[in-house]
Order: sequence, then structure tokens, then C-alpha cells
Amino acid sequence: MITIRRAIANDAEALAVLNQEFSGVGRSRADIEKALDSSMEEVLVGSFDEQVVGFACLQVLWSFCYDMPWVELTELYVAPPFRHRGVGRALCEQVIQRANDVGAAQVLLRTGPANDAIDRVYRPLGFQPSRQILLYRANTTTTP
Repeated sequence: MITIRRAIANDAEALAVLNQEFSGVGRSRADIEKALDSSMEEVLVGSFDEQVVGFACLQVLWSFCYDMPWVELTELYVAPPFRHRGVGRALCEQVIQRANDVGAAQVLLRTGPANDAIDRVYRPLGFQPSRQILLYRANTTTTP
């Protein structure tokens, strides 16, 4: 059975393992616990038979220019043995519900064109390609 809920401190160890698989960035349990306490990002976990097997991260963003916020789905990951079981879709549905709860005008996500979840998960949930151009600049003045 799939369950989706907000991550708590007790999930930090499982999230550290999943994040390492996802991004290759080793974060300590303490770092993850601190991040979970932050108001900058919400982290949802997907569990399959009570085992944390995936996560989604979202941010509710506001601008003084607009009446409504928007939500950005910043990360989504499901461990390979648990893919194609509905965990990713359930995580996305919860992000969409969160966007509805805060009155967001839209939900945005960024992904690469080779991501197989585009047609399998995102498009069936109503996500469409954007006509906006994404630009970025690496900040070379910061050090980790």
C-alpha cells in the first residue's frame, strides 16, 4: 500500500540514502533533519508497505507582482525497485493538492527531455511543455 505524507526527522536516514542515489550528493542525517525543519521547502515521502521509497520536494513561491502563489516541484525520486507502482504519481498528486490548498495559479517543474516520467507521470497529470525559456547562470563566487 502506498502512503504519502510530509517528511519528519525520523525519515532523515532513509532520505539520505535516497538522495545519494538520486543526486550523488552525500548529506548527513543531521543536515537532512535541519533541512526538514526549514520553511524554505516542503519534503514529502512516499512509502510502500511502510518503507520510505521516494520523495518529492516543493516550494510555494510568492511575488509581489501577482495575487496568487505558484508551486514548484523541485525534486522527485523513487527508488528503482519501487518504480512503476504508482509512488511517483501519488507524490505528484500530493504536490498538486498542496498547490490547490494554497491557491496556487500553477505548478511548475523542470526536467530533462530524456526523463521517462514525462509521458508516464507528468503529462497524464496535466503537465504540459512551457513556452518559457529557462536560463541559468552558475554562481562562481560561492564555495561549498
